[in-house]
Amino acid sequence: SGQLPQAISLAESIPMTSQVYPSAQTAIVRWRKDWKTAATIYQAMLTAYSQENWLEVLRQRKKLPEITHWQEQSAALMREATAKADKQAIRLLQQAYDEAATRNFAVAIQLLQQIPEEVS
Repeated sequence: SGQLPQAISLAESIPMTSQVYPSAQTAIVRWRKDWKTAATIYQAMLTAYSQENWLEVLRQRKKLPEITHWQEQSAALMREATAKADKQAIRLLQQAYDEAATRNFAVAIQLLQQIPEEVS
């Protein structure tokens, strides 16, 4: 929920004599790693968004760890990027069709592979 320091503090308060102490320590390491990963991916999403690279925003979102805070942070970006990526995907599809019509199938396939699954 975005309260990583509080969660870590709570987990660190578990006494070493507790049976759950080892799993709490493992969780702390995982939480920090996942949080750092999510922050890096979210920054990449913001960069792609500022560059109007809608497909890259969608690709990055797929990598985002299942952390509610980061999912909520990226929701507005995703809504707009999805709408704009749909338009971009239509252009890529037309380009792929044009390449296939001239029997340039390798380029057509490359263009099609740029279209993420999230677009309609």
